Amino acid sequence: MRPEERQGAALEEHQRALENRIFQIHTKWPEFKPLLQSLQDIGASLRGNEVVVDLGRYYVYDGTCLFAPYFAKARQYVGADCVLPDWKEVYGYQRWMVEDGRIIRVPPKLVTDITRLPFGSEVADWVLIPNIVEHVREPESMFEEAFRILKKGGRSVVFAPHVREEHQPPFDYFRYTRYGLRHLFEKVGFEVETITPTTGIFDVLSKTAITALDFLPAGKRRVVRFIFEKLIKPVLWKYDRLYQRNLVAQGKECPMAYVCVLKKP
Repeated sequence: MRPEERQGAALEEHQRALENRIFQIHTKWPEFKPLLQSLQDIGASLRGNEVVVDLGRYYVYDGTCLFAPYFAKARQYVGADCVLPDWKEVYGYQRWMVEDGRIIRVPPKLVTDITRLPFGSEVADWVLIPNIVEHVREPESMFEEAFRILKKGGRSVVFAPHVREEHQPPFDYFRYTRYGLRHLFEKVGFEVETITPTTGIFDVLSKTAITALDFLPAGKRRVVRFIFEKLIKPVLWKYDRLYQRNLVAQGKECPMAYVCVLKKP
C-alpha cells in the first residue's frame, strides 16, 4: 500500500471512530453528523496554503485534537486547547473515548483562553469552533477574537446547541436560537453565510426521552429503555429524517443544534 493510501485508510478509520465511538451519530447524537461532514468538506477543499485554527476543549479528550486529521492538507493547523474554569475537574474524563487504536492522536499546539487568543490579527483562513460555545461565559468575546484573527475573506464554522440537557455543571451557560446566533455574529462584524439546523423536533423528542430515562428507578429504567429503543426510537428517527419543518407555524423549527458558516468581509 502506498503512503497516501495508508494515510487515506487511517483517516477513514479515524472518521469511523468519531462517528461511532465519540459522537455516536448513528445511535445517540445524530446532530453531530452535519458538523463532521462540514469539517470533512472543508479539509478536502484545502489547497495547501491555508492556516486553520481549531478552538476546542480537547483536555476533555485527554489532550487530543479530534478533528486535526481532516486538515492534513493545510499549510498550518493549530489546535488550541481552550481552557475553561472546569478544566481541572474534567481533564480526561472522556479519555476512554480516545483509547481506541483507530483514533489519530494529535495533541494541541497551545493552551489558551478562548476570549484572549495568543495570535496576531488576520492570520487565519479558517477558525473552527466545533463544540464549545455553550461552555463559554462570555460568548461575544469569543466571537470577537475569532473575527480578529481571521484574514479578510476568511471563514469560521461554529457548532451551537439549541436543545440539550444541562451538562458538565456548573460550566454550562447558554443555548442558542438561530436569531440569537445571527445577532452575536453580526454584532462583531461577521457576514452570516448559513445557519443550518442539524436535526428536527423528532430527534429532540428522542433525545429528551433518553435523558428522561435517567429519572426512573433502575428497574423501571431497564424495561422502559428496552421498549423505547426497540419500538419508539426508530419511528422518531425516521420521522426526523422526513419531517423537519413546522407545517403549521412556519419558522418555528426545533433542532438540537445549528452548524453556522461565517465570513469576515
